[in-house]
Amino acid sequence: MKRFFFRLDSYLQYCRHREDAEYRRLAELILEHKGLEETRRTVSLSLQRVRKDLSGKIESYGYETGWYVMHIHSLRHQLDRLETDLDRLRFQILEQRKVLLEARRRRNPVEKLRERRRLQYERNLEKAEQREADDLYLQRLPRSE
Repeated sequence: MKRFFFRLDSYLQYCRHREDAEYRRLAELILEHKGLEETRRTVSLSLQRVRKDLSGKIESYGYETGWYVMHIHSLRHQLDRLETDLDRLRFQILEQRKVLLEARRRRNPVEKLRERRRLQYERNLEKAEQREADDLYLQRLPRSE
């Protein structure tokens, strides 16, 4: 019995591989984005703590506030850099989603074609088996002449 063969199987495998690679890349970008979001949240909380601490120190007269001001400036600068990186990552995620959708658009028609061809192959196989069964049945019938 002949095995089902689809000529575009290698292309289909390539499409699946590309889609998987694009999906992994998107997952990496999303994971990186979540990490930066967490870092931004941590830096923001640190900035709030330093500001609160500084406001308590200012009330006590004569306290040196230079270190706090420099630290606040450093944290603000770090937040600005994080926001820039987050914006860049958001853009990359949107672009990567488009690339993933395009990879899916390339794979889906080939998958559907393969499925249609497989179903057609199975129908043809059933017809051939039925013909063979009918031929065997007719051969065993006694001939009336």
